[in-house]
Amino acid sequence: MGRNSILSRYTVRYIDKNEANGMNQIFLLRVLCRENEGYVNFHKFPNGWKDYFDNTAYNFGCFMDDELIAAIRLNYYENINECPYFIGFNLINEIKIEGYMAYISRLSIHPSYQKLGISKLLFDCAENHSKAMKCYNILGDCYSPLTDKYSSAPFAYKIVGKLSVNKVKDWPLKPFDSDLIYKNLLK
Repeated sequence: MGRNSILSRYTVRYIDKNEANGMNQIFLLRVLCRENEGYVNFHKFPNGWKDYFDNTAYNFGCFMDDELIAAIRLNYYENINECPYFIGFNLINEIKIEGYMAYISRLSIHPSYQKLGISKLLFDCAENHSKAMKCYNILGDCYSPLTDKYSSAPFAYKIVGKLSVNKVKDWPLKPFDSDLIYKNLLK
């Protein structure tokens, strides 16, 4: 069975923040996907991993039948300074991100469904939503071991700096650095 026929079995849809069951599935999936990384686990987050970004986020889920198997979170800000993580951004000097921007975070793919192209489906969904909102700057944080994947085809994001979470207010986990990735959807 080819990659396209496998991907055609999935449905990607918006999950409203008031859709309690869908949001709870996302919060639990976030923990499940990160348990092996050593900083998020069900002991620390028995009800799933959520934070203040979730109050204003657009969440998109990928489903196989009725089972949530992947999700991505998207927030919008009038400018980069409004993003709550801005205090932890260490951008490369020549990078200027001005105006309305989207921020991608918490990409989570169930371990049984990784390496099937689902992250590309979710990134495409986030990019299409951003275009519909007339937002053409997308910034995101990316766990450093995965950065090469998102900075090459078919994603084509640029690495534009680091996020130092130890500077972020109320960060609930041990400090680590992740890469910041960026794409201008007009280019």
